[in-house]
Amino acid sequence: MSVRELYDYGPEFDRGIISTLPPVPTGRGYPTLVPKMNGDGIDIEGVQVPDIAVPLGTYTGWNLMASAPRDECSAMGSFIPFARSKAERMTAGEPRPSLEERYGTQRRYVELVEAAALRVRCTLTKRRRPSYEKGPD
Repeated sequence: MSVRELYDYGPEFDRGIISTLPPVPTGRGYPTLVPKMNGDGIDIEGVQVPDIAVPLGTYTGWNLMASAPRDECSAMGSFIPFARSKAERMTAGEPRPSLEERYGTQRRYVELVEAAALRVRCTLTKRRRPSYEKGPD
């Protein structure tokens, strides 16, 4: 959890109108929570699109910060690539398996990406269709 500073954007901000520029710090903070992660540090919840199901690194919707942020940069997300080989991983002291250990070859990686894309497609097409729509499920 990180804590962000709450800013005052003016009295009409609840209606979508920003009247105080730059916004004024209120001196209060609010917590920012992050989702549960798998062993690679990737969010567990959500649709497992191919980039997430067959990753080339860790994708996050947040950033680790040494101190409380003064802006929204910590909410922009990160990408931390996996080592290419086991040797590179071992040299770096990286606990996450390398690309070589995960996929072996580029061909195997492509096969896994194609399978992940098919799973997403199947998941999305299983929704109930209104009676006026035609076509196979």
